[in-house]
Amino acid sequence: NKPDTLVRAGRSWDAAVREFNSVGWRFNRTTSDITLVADTKTYSLPSDFRSPVRAQVLDSNSSEVYTLAWIPYERWQMFFENQQNGGQSIDCYTALNVHNAGLVKYEPFPTGTLAYSTVRHTYLTRIALATGEEDVLNVPVEVDEAIFQLALGYFLAKMRGFGEAEQIFTLAKMLRNDCEREHRHWQEEAGWGANG
Repeated sequence: NKPDTLVRAGRSWDAAVREFNSVGWRFNRTTSDITLVADTKTYSLPSDFRSPVRAQVLDSNSSEVYTLAWIPYERWQMFFENQQNGGQSIDCYTALNVHNAGLVKYEPFPTGTLAYSTVRHTYLTRIALATGEEDVLNVPVEVDEAIFQLALGYFLAKMRGFGEAEQIFTLAKMLRNDCEREHRHWQEEAGWGANG
């Protein structure tokens, strides 16, 4: 219960969670709807947005009509940098400065009388840090164990040196690999329309 030991343990736990957040996990998939407004070029993403999975246009009955193509922002800048022309139906989307501004854009930007006015975004969130003493991670039990073992490795490395933690790090890596095979979200690589 020494205060400095508790601080090191908490920091080790947070570092392990952050390392697991270096990839997207299927158990962190969620959805959020955005309502399109004519002549509006940018929309706010949910604050927990990590990376896109799919975006689908919905009709007035909340039924999916078609899927939008995802374009990474770097490519978007080459092809749609000015976004001068709008349209009544959107075809593709991108996100910029997700960690800071958290904005999404559609092409063509919606204008006039819209054919459909709602887009359902399916996306991945990050594993949330356990900030309080009684908090637990909202992850499958095997992922929780893998994160715990990695945190234990960090903690032992800080307290006793890397040599003492080497076996724990080896176990943690093996558990992480198992978790990735079971739970990692693998993005499809099929061009612009790849939405996972």
